[in-house]
Amino acid sequence: GLPSPNTPNTTEAMKFTAAVSFMLAGSAVAFAPSLNSQSRGTALNMAEDGEIKPLRIGTRGSPLALAQAYETRERLMANFPEMNEEGAIEICVMKTQGDMILDKSLMELGGKGLFTKELDTALLGNEVDICVH
Repeated sequence: GLPSPNTPNTTEAMKFTAAVSFMLAGSAVAFAPSLNSQSRGTALNMAEDGEIKPLRIGTRGSPLALAQAYETRERLMANFPEMNEEGAIEICVMKTQGDMILDKSLMELGGKGLFTKELDTALLGNEVDICVH
């Protein structure tokens, strides 16, 4: 039969899917007013000229951030078959101030925003579609 919805893999997958759905919906509403409002029944983003634009995932270059970005890509590909097309998802690695300034403490520099400011700016500037951090 089917696996129980309470098995660890199913529960974790449901949590992840809910988190990604919230993240995608929240990002689209709050940060991406230029998204194409015409629904074409696909998860792929279409340019005005009809060309398919990749979903751009912004992330830091740390091993953990990259692992999370690649896991997000894999889960999107598993849930949206059209995302398996070559070039459908692009991972955009960014250096943040927090990555570049290594000789001072986080508190001296102004807190954890140093690791996300560039990601937020890229999201607001439509350079990426979602960020994983």
